[in-house]
This record gives sequence, C-alpha cells and structure tokens, in this order.
Amino acid sequence: MLSADIDEPLPLYAQKSQSANEEVDAISDADLNAAAAQLLQAQSPGIIVGWGAVDAHSEVIALAQQIGAPVCTTLSGVSSFPAQHPLHAGMIFGPAAVPSAENAFKDCDCLLAIGTNLNEADTASGSVELPQNIIYITSDPSGSSDDQQESATALHGNIQQIATDLLYKIQEQQPPAVSRKVLVDDIAIQKALFKKEWLGHNSRGLVNPAVFFDKLRAAVSDDAIIITDDGLHTYLAAELMPINSPRSFISPSSSNAMGYCMPAVNAAKLVNPDKQIIGIVGDGAMLMSGMEALTAVRENLGTIYCIFNDGKLSRINHSQRVSDSQTTCTQLGNINWGAFADSIECGYIPVRHNNDIEVALRHALETAAHNQPVILDITIDYSRRSNYAQGVEKTQAARLTGGNKLGMLGRAIVRKLTG
Repeated sequence: MLSADIDEPLPLYAQKSQSANEEVDAISDADLNAAAAQLLQAQSPGIIVGWGAVDAHSEVIALAQQIGAPVCTTLSGVSSFPAQHPLHAGMIFGPAAVPSAENAFKDCDCLLAIGTNLNEADTASGSVELPQNIIYITSDPSGSSDDQQESATALHGNIQQIATDLLYKIQEQQPPAVSRKVLVDDIAIQKALFKKEWLGHNSRGLVNPAVFFDKLRAAVSDDAIIITDDGLHTYLAAELMPINSPRSFISPSSSNAMGYCMPAVNAAKLVNPDKQIIGIVGDGAMLMSGMEALTAVRENLGTIYCIFNDGKLSRINHSQRVSDSQTTCTQLGNINWGAFADSIECGYIPVRHNNDIEVALRHALETAAHNQPVILDITIDYSRRSNYAQGVEKTQAARLTGGNKLGMLGRAIVRKLTG
C-alpha cells in the first residue's frame, strides 16, 4: 500500500498519564516527613538524578540548595541538572566518576535518587558503593528491585510533585537553607584541574576530545541538543561537554545500541526545527546508519554529524584487549567520508587538528542554519579514555578470579613482547 492510499492518520505516541500514578501511589505526609528527616539528619547528603528527573530541573535545584547537597547525574540523566550550577559535581560518583564527583560524594551517608533506580547502567556496572540510606523518587514502582524496596525509602508517583512536596516538608523542619562553601569551592577547583589536565593532554597532532568539546560548547547555544551513539565518545561527551538545558543530551545508554545517533539526530531536528542538533558518532556506527544523512539532505534538515574517526571499532577493540577475549576484526580501514558526503550532496568538513576545530564548527553551523546537513570528519585521539570507562574496567577486573588475572597478565606480557 502506498502512503497516499492510507485513509487514517498514523497513530501518535501517548505519554503515560502521571495523574493515574498520583491516584494509585499517593504519598502520605508520614512518608514525606520521614524522607525529609533522613536528609536533614545526614552529615553529607547527596543527590543523583536520572533521565526521569529531566523535567524537574527547578525542583531538583531547589532541593539541592535547601540541603546543600552535591548533585551528580547518571549517563542518561546528564541533562537533568545544569552543569553550570555550583552544586553540579559531574556524572555519577565513585571510582568511575570524575574527581569533582568522586570527592563530593566520598562521605555521602544519605542519597536522594530522583528519576533513576540505580541499575547497572546508572552506576557504571555497579562500581558505585551506595550508602545505606537511600531515598528513591521514581514515577514507576516496577522499575525498582525487591532489594531496593526492602532496604530503602521509595516514593513513587509524579516526580515533580513529590520533589515539591518533599521540599516543603524540609523547609518546615529547617527554614534556612544550608550553605556549604567548602563543598562548592572544592567542586569548582576539581573541575578546573580536570579540564586543565585534559586540555594539556598530548594528542600527538590529532584532535583532543576536550579541546573539541570546549570549542563546541562555546559555539552552540545552551539549548542545542547533543546526541551521541554508543562508543568511547559517549562517555567522553558526558564528562567533557557541559549540558545546561533539559533534554539537551541524549544517548542510547540503556541498550548500548550502535547506529542510534544518525536517525535520532534526524528525528530530533524534525521535532525541533529551530534548535541546533549535533550528533557525535563513531566511524563504526556511521557505517551502520550513515545513509540516514541522505534523509537529512532530502528533507532539508540542518543537522550536523560529527564523526569521531580513528579507523576502528575502538570500544570493542579495547574491551577485547582488557578481557583478553578472542580478537575479532575491529579495523575499519581508511574510509573516504568526503566522497560519501559528495555522493549524497551533504556538506563535508574535515577536522584533522585542534587548530581546525573553531573554523570548522563555525562553517558547519552557518551551513546547517541554511537547512543543509553537514558531516564533520574528526581525526580523534582516543589515547586518554574517560574516567567512566576506566572505572568500569577496574570494577570488572576486580571480579575476576586469581587464575584468570594471572592468565591475562601472562598473555598481555607476551603480546607486549611480540607486538
């Protein structure tokens, strides 16, 4: 059947009604008072926000400021709290976090988890050591595990409403907001040092990820939407690209689906035609769904696709080396992305060095503003990995038996000697 033959309109996505949750899962004053008391009695309370809190920006900010708590995000919830806020510590906490978040949460004795059930993906493969006292605010009770429900306080329903009600209860018990200048200063210092280290990293003439994201942040508007694929670039973007607006960072963090970025960028642009939409995609994922750029050309979408190009499936290649699994073909070879872009009449700009970034971004944004999609072919340096990736690897290595560790060490030495 041709599209012209369809009589009925296509079905529309209907978001689940929050009012139904409110009726079924009404939160009692006793539960709210108990949660407020837990937070106020804690010496070092902390807040972690997931994607479920993305529409509760103002409520989370008010809660954080009232109790003087640092805030970190999950990978999917990067846009659920503004990076420019002084209490924003970074993505997750624990050994896989950036120093500002690891330090801010090291003594956390009561955790308020909003819009996340703290699953494996939200805790960097379980590397986070959770405090004994946890308060969950989620919209769906089915997302929590039995252990979480038994050992923690769980408030299920409309997240914005529950956060507001909890704030009122805290204000009733503690009218003046808490100020933690030492915490705020430490977060700022740690962030500055982390950025300085990254910007000073020797990328051997290639594009330094921190320099790229620094230039990208300066070039785009605050409400620009950044969409990643699955790969090493995902965690680098989450750690190095400050996000300040809700729904301005989207990644396939729950399913780790390669090939996600390209169609997601197009969809986001169709829904948000007046916003800048930028995709960050690895060259391997580009091979999977790169033809989606043709859709952008045909539909006159002013999209920008940033290919982090290093000629291989880097995340898979590195995971195999760490786990010592049988190596498969991860080399992609030298792909002529310029010829590909020309063949579909898409804009193309190569970015080979740090000095190319600023002019390339300006040119790309100007081109996209005239409804012409653009591919930025970025020769990226992956020699320094994200803290998230390193933390996950250490956690997974610690779970191996002694025999497996010795075997991996021996084979690693052989590879080093034999090349």
